[in-house]
Amino acid sequence: MYYNRCTYSPNLAVVVYIPPHSSSNQIAELLVKHEVIASAKMFTLMSKIKALDGRYLKAGEYEIKPHSRPVDIAQLLISGEVIQHKITIPEGMSNFQILQIINAAHGLMGSVDTISYKEGWLMPDTYQYTYPTEKAAILAVMHKAMNDFIATLPIQQSKADDVINLASIVEEEAALPHERSMVAAVYLNRLRKGMVLQADPTVIYGLTNGRYDLGRLLLRKDLTNNSLYNTYLHKGLPPTAISNPGKESIKAVLSPAESDAIYFVADGKGGHKFSNNYQEHLRNVADYRKR
Repeated sequence: MYYNRCTYSPNLAVVVYIPPHSSSNQIAELLVKHEVIASAKMFTLMSKIKALDGRYLKAGEYEIKPHSRPVDIAQLLISGEVIQHKITIPEGMSNFQILQIINAAHGLMGSVDTISYKEGWLMPDTYQYTYPTEKAAILAVMHKAMNDFIATLPIQQSKADDVINLASIVEEEAALPHERSMVAAVYLNRLRKGMVLQADPTVIYGLTNGRYDLGRLLLRKDLTNNSLYNTYLHKGLPPTAISNPGKESIKAVLSPAESDAIYFVADGKGGHKFSNNYQEHLRNVADYRKR
């Protein structure tokens, strides 16, 4: 285990993992092994004098500060103040990308090769965990968090997938937070008019199977790829979400801006220009190309 890589220094903290159901003797031997105490017998004797046995010394992963006395270490193990790890899942990560983050996280256990939850149904957030937590358990917490959030919103269960689906596109397209409601309005207007969504991120998702790394710019020929995620060719929403959207993008779909806009293009300044007719859109495109 990675704890074995900790080397002791008087000026450095040492990480020690106490397995569940460890006796005072076993804990003392571990502490000696990690060179945070000099004598297992003395620690065990002190534990007996102070009536500290395995029931009081709690299991978990602890950071032993430099120059800690045996009594300080005992008090730490009694407190149960184990190391808290964090993992952050940014908004707009696909299941594939989340799997990479999970598998690279420090202190998570187990093997997870695929994510069984539907794309879009893991809540982006920062999660705390202690060693040893299973990777599958963290994913279950993320899925529950998304379900719990959706349950607080005025969404019919039958429409929840569609909301998540569109919110994932908004998450990928909205370059600036305040644009989410306008981007949502554009796509909702297009859906109402029976127009194709023409969302580049859906095309990329189909080309990469959610990896989002083309290694190049999206090309015109990519827009002819006959994937069900190609919203240039197929009307309506793609088969699934294309990422895991955050709360604000979901809210934007439920409360879009009051706008008739059906087009938008990058403005060259980090945001977008929106328009409700094609001629204005062409002017905005020409302006962007000049920039």
